[in-house]
Amino acid sequence: MATERRYTTRVLPAGVARGLRDALLGRAGGAGRAGAIVAGVSAAAGGYLIGTARARRGAGPRFTIAAVPGPSASGADPGGSP
Repeated sequence: MATERRYTTRVLPAGVARGLRDALLGRAGGAGRAGAIVAGVSAAAGGYLIGTARARRGAGPRFTIAAVPGPSASGADPGGSP
């Protein structure tokens, strides 16, 4: 977690600042890069918060492992390959 925390608190803000600086200097892609970083961090944080809230309430989806049917008795390939 320390690596992710450092990346989120140092590297990403530096990328946003660089993107904004490039946009102010009229360089193509600066504003888009800064916006993409902000959107990505926002989506990740939102997913984390929703997942944490669901886990605490016990309202999250329950995952089960589905049974995989074995090969058919006739030996035919159900995928249809020759």
